[in-house]
Amino acid sequence: MPLYSIGMRLARNADSFDGAAVSASGAAAVPEGRTLIVYFSQTGNTQGFAEIIQEMTGADIFRIERAEPYSSSGNSQTLYAEALQEYRENAYPELRACPEDEGINVQDYDTIMIGYSNWWASIPAPVRTFLSHYDLSGKTIIPFCSMGGGRFGQTISAVAKLAPDSTIKQGLCVTYASYDRDEIAQWLADNSLI
Repeated sequence: MPLYSIGMRLARNADSFDGAAVSASGAAAVPEGRTLIVYFSQTGNTQGFAEIIQEMTGADIFRIERAEPYSSSGNSQTLYAEALQEYRENAYPELRACPEDEGINVQDYDTIMIGYSNWWASIPAPVRTFLSHYDLSGKTIIPFCSMGGGRFGQTISAVAKLAPDSTIKQGLCVTYASYDRDEIAQWLADNSLI
């Protein structure tokens, strides 16, 4: 199977960039009020990360799941091929459930922590579906990502495009299943969540 995503990308760091993307209006939202952790985890890595965040913050939590599961629950060529196809097609797969099905009203939260794995340098398609379903205007979004080496890739810009009137704060990415609890605690403190 040919892989069309292999290539070279030139990038330049923004001058004096602190790692936080701010909405076009320039509003500097500070996390306050209620926090909701929303995450997608196919292999369990992001789930472990989300559970540590929930343990440290006491925030409510919701797991995004595809209505039709992927063919493989673990890392496999089949899973990556399915994810690549969804990426190329800009797919929005149906989700198994919405937060409202579990008594969670997304609009009741000021801060949404969104977790995912870096798939093909972008967010997994189920995360795209979730973000496109809700108006997150005026909310603070804090991303967290598990990855195999690509860091955030283009995931932050993908989230920003789907939640254009929100404030995106400093995220944290970790290598699959290597959770440094001190690093996570410091990141949460930096984002005023603990």
